[in-house]
Amino acid sequence: MRCHVLLWATAFMILASACDSDAPGAGDSAVHDLTGLEGSTALDSSGDAPGQDAFLDGAGDSIDAGTCTPPATQACKTAYPGVCAPGTQTCTSAGIWGACVATIKPGSQNESCGNSQDDDCDGTIDAQDVDCQFCTPAASQSCTTTHPGVCAAGTQQCTLQEGGSVWEWTTCEATIQPGTQTEVCTATTDEDCDGMAGSSDTDCQKCTPSATQSCTTSFPGICSAGTQTCTLDNTTGIWDWGACVATVQPGSQTESCTTTTDDDCDGAAGSNDTDCQKCTPSATQSCTTSFPGVCAAGTQSCTLDGTTGVWDWSACVATIQPGSQTEVCTATTDEDCDGVAGSNDTDCQKCTPNATQSCTTSFPGVCSAGTQTCTLGGTTGVWDWSTCAATIQPGSQTESCSNSLDDDCDGAADVQDSDCCTDQCTSGNQCNGNDLYACGNCDADPCKDWCFSQTCSLGCSGSSCITCSTTCGAWVSNKKCSGPGSLLIGWGYTQASCKAACEALCAKCADYHAGEQKCECTSTTNQEYHPEKVSALCN
Repeated sequence: MRCHVLLWATAFMILASACDSDAPGAGDSAVHDLTGLEGSTALDSSGDAPGQDAFLDGAGDSIDAGTCTPPATQACKTAYPGVCAPGTQTCTSAGIWGACVATIKPGSQNESCGNSQDDDCDGTIDAQDVDCQFCTPAASQSCTTTHPGVCAAGTQQCTLQEGGSVWEWTTCEATIQPGTQTEVCTATTDEDCDGMAGSSDTDCQKCTPSATQSCTTSFPGICSAGTQTCTLDNTTGIWDWGACVATVQPGSQTESCTTTTDDDCDGAAGSNDTDCQKCTPSATQSCTTSFPGVCAAGTQSCTLDGTTGVWDWSACVATIQPGSQTEVCTATTDEDCDGVAGSNDTDCQKCTPNATQSCTTSFPGVCSAGTQTCTLGGTTGVWDWSTCAATIQPGSQTESCSNSLDDDCDGAADVQDSDCCTDQCTSGNQCNGNDLYACGNCDADPCKDWCFSQTCSLGCSGSSCITCSTTCGAWVSNKKCSGPGSLLIGWGYTQASCKAACEALCAKCADYHAGEQKCECTSTTNQEYHPEKVSALCN
């Protein structure tokens, strides 16, 4: 800026030359010829040409030509303003002062603003000098501050500074002061002027962009552990923690029924999870066992398997245990649970249903052989043998008398049957009914011990019959007591004879006991023939 000094001096001289058309020293009321101002001999002691005021200061020249002795010098005043006004002139050989030469040449130095001098000799000092006007006085302009963002735009004023010696621009003042505005996170400008714009500003970052951290999800079990990432919300322009994403997603794993962790993240762990419950824990239900009959109905409970951790139905337990009940033969249910109901159950079968077998009837002779059938009792529901039915019915056949069989089933066979008596017995031997002795012939077995009328058939002795006396008395078996427990039998037709028979029996016991009678006599009445039967038991 201070380069204006030289230009101004040059312009001044050009202007003076152009405007002064007079001959040197001719004088001009307004503008003077500067040619004689320095190096001219026409100046007087005041520095002006004779009769002229070269410096336009209203004073005459102070020194006139021809008044010096060479080589004298003296101070003089040039026509230049400011510090260029003082000069020196030397006395020439003509004895006149030479031109006044400025000590400081115009344009040789720059204007020093603030020292109240015209240092560049342009006629103005300090702030009045354009060299001290670094801006148009009182002007204003847009400028850029040192602040970032919207605070970079500012305004500065051209004001007197440095004690009023210089016109200079003030510091650029931000139109928007830093911190006066809130950052707009969706914009690309830096509203709060902190050097960061939009989402890049920490004011728009609730977390470090793209950072991750552990977090807890809303899911239960192992799915509660998660990770969240600091992400940019394009709508708000704010970096914030994203949703917490479970490391293990719900349903991605199968529940382990034996652990205490919630592996499938449904809020229930281990055996408490419905995935580990094939039934409602501790519930019961009706079920069907593998047993038949009334034992088929059962109950099972939902129990926990300690090994697998799974709730499942237990084995079906029969309400009625097999064998705990007796089969009801008249019912159609299977009470003892053996697979067969009622009369079909073997418990209700004393024989094989509808089977037949040989049996013995109560009839004598050939009528004793019979057949019975296994029949169902309608009242009892039990299969049992029917009454033995004689194959040959009593009286249906005639006694053969020669086949050793009781053909007519009257209890006597052949000659023992009265149907087979064809002649009379000898005196004292009467054939009678069931008597084994008949028609004078002695059977191998003693005759029946009966007393009839006036004669007795007492048995056999060898091949001869033993005959009773005419008065019927007691008959005693001719057998002796063979030892303790031997049963001796006797018969008597009257009470007296029966007593005699008993005594005779006791006597036989006495024979065994060496004279001691140790026996017990009893008597019964035979309803068919009305004799008295006595018996003695040797003890």
